Amino acid sequence: MRAWIEETIRYDGNFSLLQEFQNWEPPKFPVTGHKLIEMKIPAGKAMTQVLNHLRDLWIASDFTMTEDELVAHIPEAIELYKIKLK
Repeated sequence: MRAWIEETIRYDGNFSLLQEFQNWEPPKFPVTGHKLIEMKIPAGKAMTQVLNHLRDLWIASDFTMTEDELVAHIPEAIELYKIKLK
């Protein structure tokens, strides 16, 4: 995908944008399933619901929320989706 985007930018002739894109790293979602397992969230549907909830918050924050900030929202996801902990 990156190669296609780079080629598209080259075709447009915007070399400063090309340089900027080549130096850009996409943000990495800071919460993993391992973290949720540590917090006794069951694997499967419940874990998916919690991760999706946290990801939505992360996107709404313009990808700036940290792992600690997101983890603080796990209790609201547990309540929202009525998840039974292990």
